[in-house]
Amino acid sequence: MVVKSKFEELSGTLTDIERKELLDKIHKSMEGSDGEYYIHVDLEEEEKKRLIREEIGSLSLWRRFVLWVLKTLTGRDRDQVFLSMKISEIKRSVRRTNPGLTGFETRELTVKFVKCVYDLYTAVWPVIEFYQYYVNEPSFREQLVFGLFSSVYDQAKHRLEDFIEPEELEEVFAQANGQQGIQNMLSKRFDEYMKSLPGSIFQKLDAEITPIIAMKNVALFNYKELFQYFDYYLPHTLEKKYPFFRSAPAMVVIDHLERLYYSIYYALKNTENSTAVNEQVMSAYYVARTLGIDPARGGQELARRRGEVERETHLLRVNIQALIEETMRFYAQVPLLDIIKYFRRDPYFRFKFYIPVLPLRQIYSQALRKLLRSEVDGRISEIKGRVIDRKIRELFRDLSLTPFVNATEDGAEFYLRLSLPYFSRLRSLNLLANYIRKVYREFIHDVVQVVSQYFFTTNKRNQNRLLQYASAIEEVDEKIAQYDKSLSPEEDDGKTMLRLRYNIANDFTHQKLYKAFLSDKDRDAQDILERGIEQFAGFKNIFDEILASAAEGVQSALKTPVVYKSKQYTLGQLLQLMSLNVGDFLKILNQVMEMEKGHS
Repeated sequence: MVVKSKFEELSGTLTDIERKELLDKIHKSMEGSDGEYYIHVDLEEEEKKRLIREEIGSLSLWRRFVLWVLKTLTGRDRDQVFLSMKISEIKRSVRRTNPGLTGFETRELTVKFVKCVYDLYTAVWPVIEFYQYYVNEPSFREQLVFGLFSSVYDQAKHRLEDFIEPEELEEVFAQANGQQGIQNMLSKRFDEYMKSLPGSIFQKLDAEITPIIAMKNVALFNYKELFQYFDYYLPHTLEKKYPFFRSAPAMVVIDHLERLYYSIYYALKNTENSTAVNEQVMSAYYVARTLGIDPARGGQELARRRGEVERETHLLRVNIQALIEETMRFYAQVPLLDIIKYFRRDPYFRFKFYIPVLPLRQIYSQALRKLLRSEVDGRISEIKGRVIDRKIRELFRDLSLTPFVNATEDGAEFYLRLSLPYFSRLRSLNLLANYIRKVYREFIHDVVQVVSQYFFTTNKRNQNRLLQYASAIEEVDEKIAQYDKSLSPEEDDGKTMLRLRYNIANDFTHQKLYKAFLSDKDRDAQDILERGIEQFAGFKNIFDEILASAAEGVQSALKTPVVYKSKQYTLGQLLQLMSLNVGDFLKILNQVMEMEKGHS
């Protein structure tokens, strides 16, 4: 069985021109126009004749007699006479429903008609801003759906921890693929969660939210342009009394009547089973913002003004409910479709409507996905920081790192409060210093001696490489010590810092000099770090080259047992251990430097 799309089902009976017109209107509506999902349907001549024959066949004897008399007296075609009779019936129907709406002889819409429209506009006025916000604020629809869904479904998930436990977050991040690993796991569990949601929840959600959204086209109908044809120009405020109107030619405004009819038809079609408007759908996302409160960050202020928010929300609910009721009253009192048929002179005039369904599951999915993505992005630095701290503890075997004496974070808050930068490489520089002093000198330095003794006694080139790396690392450590000392109050740079800090809050010259000074110090720190990374990467390369060597003598030497720190290893095991240790350190150092770059 071939499954047809919604558009194919809707347009199956249309001509190619009508189908193109419908598709164009749907596309325009999706691009943000006023939401026209209808087209005119012109009956084929044969179809119209068939309907006329059937209707004439079902007429009473008296009506058939009247038809025969009129046909005889006028000499017109029977079908044309019958169409004139139907138009006359439409005319009488309009008069019975609400006399005085139209001037049939003058083919005008009267002041009475436009006053009915103005009554509808009066009900629209209090909610126009709400619907404009709904249309113009892309995230508002998602916030509405998301907020209401969470209130109607007890098992709704709306936090990162609902999908991945904090400890699991760190474990996943600690693996090789880091943030991508979190995204992959979250995506998998998110899909499972969305599949598990019962359809009944979305049906309930649809019953709560659709009556409100259905009124959008009524609220945002172009009343201003319609009223201009009745010689009235909308001011920026609502007039309490009826303004002065003049009658207007019906055919001039016929297109506006069709759009208004569609807007009202669509609204009532989606509110016919609604008894009240759910206040939760209004949500604080709109009302709080109209009061100048950011609901996402307004915390205490939102709680303090809770009563005010609730009153405004209740008022909005009452106004939307009043608009629904006025729309129902207008529909009952103003037979728009009959008026359109009469002035179109076509009793078989038809609209083909497409009533779009709000894709609530998709909207909820988008809203939740954005929220989780934002939470991951907002917390990734915190997660990364905890993972790095844990790796540092493991790397240093829970030894505490010795802080610098002078190059500390103590003054950071003062400068950051003034929106000024602070030293950006202190943590990575301190990590490098501690690794040199507590790991390299305590463990790796001895292994370097062993490597030189067992593998490079006859290879002066590689032996010199080892000595150069070892010597350079000592120089790096000395430069780190000098960097820290340079920020002492007794040193020139330390004195400069103290001088610049004085009156820096108000003196832009001091701020400029401070930034230049800081840039120089950060550049010095970066040079030291790059030099240190180069040397340790060199050590790791040498260890890896030995482990990967296919030479028989090297492979034999790697099996040599040695005692190291009171434990027995083979040289291969020892080199592999040191290579992994240095590699882990370089990864952690790079991660710390990346975090510092993000905070600079």
